[in-house]
Amino acid sequence: MSHRSQEFVVNFASGAVSGSMCSTLFQPFDLIKTKLQLNPIALSVGHGNVMRIAAHVIQAERLWGLWRGTMPSITRCVPGIGLYFGCVHTLKSAYGKPDKALKMHETLLMGFCSRSLVSMCVMPASVLKTRYESGSFGYTSQWGAVRNIATKEGLKGFYRGSGATMLRDAPFSGLYLMFYIKSKQVMQSRLGLPDLTAIHNLACGVFAATTAAVITQPADVIRTHQQVEQTRLKGTLEVVSGIVRSEGLTGLFTGVSLRLMRRSCMAAFTWTTYEELVKLIRRAVAS
Repeated sequence: MSHRSQEFVVNFASGAVSGSMCSTLFQPFDLIKTKLQLNPIALSVGHGNVMRIAAHVIQAERLWGLWRGTMPSITRCVPGIGLYFGCVHTLKSAYGKPDKALKMHETLLMGFCSRSLVSMCVMPASVLKTRYESGSFGYTSQWGAVRNIATKEGLKGFYRGSGATMLRDAPFSGLYLMFYIKSKQVMQSRLGLPDLTAIHNLACGVFAATTAAVITQPADVIRTHQQVEQTRLKGTLEVVSGIVRSEGLTGLFTGVSLRLMRRSCMAAFTWTTYEELVKLIRRAVAS
């Protein structure tokens, strides 16, 4: 195996492992966020807050109900995050620069292009995950859900909300990578350290994820509505106008606090775990 292929495998494996660990750990945040975005009426009268939704899920399905949709999430994250990190590494190698020498527009482009490719590859798993979390379809198994969507909606059903997903994921990843690498460059320069520790990387990851998540939140709300509401609202503009009419502009930011918590924690932990795993695997291979 060539060095380039070996490095891709190392980055893919590290990303897949870190992604599966973190997506499982933070799944409850995603499930509650999905229910919150689909329950604006309850939210407006005070019955849709986070704790009430969590309590309702636990009462109806016990504690494990908070992890509904975990398998579709892992199905999406293991190949998706692994492929994403592999693509980012490949593009970094193409630029031929270390992280500290990369410019902001270069990191923005790397993250955007890598996520665009991955998002389309794992879109079917994303649709399954969102529908499982909503609890509105009565799916009893992952394969049963696949058959149901294929029979009733055809291939396009697996790509419902793909436009909004691309508008959310590609810019998020581009912005995240840009802010993450830039904050690492600034911290490294200010502290005068040759290498940052895992704690430093974690702090940079939280900052980058929080900033990127706020900017891309409206696209996440639109995607959720498109993937769950099969007949009423279809096009992106139609979904936006429907949300604004019923909830106002703030409706486009429903669930932002949960997404901030999940995104900032998950992205930071995923990247930190990924970078530590890459170091560990490289040391193991070298020895």
